[in-house]
Amino acid sequence: MNATPIATMDGTVLSATKPHSTATPEIMEGLPLFMTEEGEKEIDMRRKELETYVKLLSKTPRDIINRTFVNLNPHTLNPNEVGQKDAAEIKEWWSKKETHKAVIEWFSTNKHKVNGKFGNWSCGFMGSRWADCLINGRKCRFAFYSRKYNPSSFPEQMERDTGKVLNYAIMIDPTL
Repeated sequence: MNATPIATMDGTVLSATKPHSTATPEIMEGLPLFMTEEGEKEIDMRRKELETYVKLLSKTPRDIINRTFVNLNPHTLNPNEVGQKDAAEIKEWWSKKETHKAVIEWFSTNKHKVNGKFGNWSCGFMGSRWADCLINGRKCRFAFYSRKYNPSSFPEQMERDTGKVLNYAIMIDPTL
C-alpha cells in the first residue's frame, strides 16, 4: 500500500512515498506520565516544545514544514481497523488534490495556537499533542511527534525515503 506524498506549492515533498506506522504499540509499564513525580515537568516541556513548533509554523511555515514528516496514518487505510467502507472513503479522500491543498493551506495560513480549541493545538495530560481540524470536508486529528520525545516514531526507513533527517512528524487521522 503506497501513500500519496504531499508537496508544497514549490514542489517540496512533505511525506514519503510509502506509509510508515509511527504509532508503535507499547504496553504501559508503571504510572501514567501525569501521575509520576517528574510527570508535570515532562508534560510542561512537551507543551513548550509544541508552542515553539507552533510559533515557528506561524512565522516560517515552509522552513518548519521542510523539517516535518507529514503523512496519512496508515492504519486509517486498513479495513480491519476502520472498516471496509471507511477505508475506501479515506483512500479516495486522500487521493484528491483538494485534500493535499487543504493540508498545505492549514499548515501555511492557520494562525496556530496551543489552546485546546478546534482548529488549534492541544497538549494532553498524558503527554500527547494534537490538533483537530477540518480538511476537505473531514474532521481530522493531526498527531504531533518529535524526535526528542518520540524517538521510536522516526524509523531509519523514513530518513532513507525522504533523504533527510526530520525532527517532527505529523500523522493525519481522518476518522474523527
